[in-house]
Amino acid sequence: MTDHLARHHFEQYVADDPGALLAPALRVHVGGCDRCGTRKRALEAAKAQFLATHPAHEFARAVVARATAEQPATARPWAWWSPRGVFVITFELLAVATAVWSWFAYQPGPQSSHRHDGVKLQAIARHDGQTHVVRDGDALSPSDELVLEYTLDRPRHALVLGIDARGAVTRYFPAPGDPDARLAAAQHAELPLPLTFGGRSEEERVVALFADAALDEIAARTALVRALALARATRGGGIATLEAIDVAADQRSFWFRKP
Repeated sequence: MTDHLARHHFEQYVADDPGALLAPALRVHVGGCDRCGTRKRALEAAKAQFLATHPAHEFARAVVARATAEQPATARPWAWWSPRGVFVITFELLAVATAVWSWFAYQPGPQSSHRHDGVKLQAIARHDGQTHVVRDGDALSPSDELVLEYTLDRPRHALVLGIDARGAVTRYFPAPGDPDARLAAAQHAELPLPLTFGGRSEEERVVALFADAALDEIAARTALVRALALARATRGGGIATLEAIDVAADQRSFWFRKP
C-alpha cells in the first residue's frame, strides 16, 4: 500500500478505540511508513498535552457549575409612555439640548476684547479725561476719542476696516498713503482711530485683521460687505449680528452706535 493516511484517518487512529474506526490494513501501513508514523506520534503528543492542560473532570465541573448557577433576573421591559419611559426620554432630550446650547455658547464670535493666537485687542473711548472700554452696542458721542489698545506677541500685518449700516466701508488703518501696515510686537500699545460721525444715527462695526503676511484690502472689503448681506438675509439682523468675515487672518471686532 503506497497511499498515506488522510487526516481523518489519523484522528481516528489516536481516538480511544482506534480498532473500531480504523481498518487493520491502515494500521499496518502506519507501522511501516516513517512519514505516517511521525504524523501519528505528533497527534498523540498533542492529544496528551491538551488532556494535561484541560482535564476532563475540570471541564465537566465547570459545565455543571454554569448550568446550576442562578441566572440574573430579566429586566422588565417598559413602554415609552409609562412614567419611567417619559422620565428617561425627557432626561435624554434635556441632555442633548444642554450639549447643543453649550456648543453654540462657546463658539468664538466677534468681541471687543479677546485673547487668541498671541493677540489681545480692546476698544477704549476717551472723553473729558475719562476712559471706558467700548462694549458691543455702546453709544459714542462726537467728542469721544476712540483708540484700539492691542497686544501682539510678534510683529503682525494689520488692517482695520469699519462698515456702517448702509454698507459703506471705511479704512482706519493703515492711514491713507502709509505703506507700512505692519505692527511691531507690543504690550498695551495704542492705535488711534480717526472716526467720523454722520449726521444721523447709525451703527458701525470695526473689524481688525492681523496676519503674518500682507493682507489684501480689496478682498477684505468684499468679504465684509458680503458678511453684512448674509447677516441681513439669514438672520434678519445687520451690524449687530455680523459674524467673522471670510479672510485668512486673526480677527477682532466690535460695534457701536453713532449719535
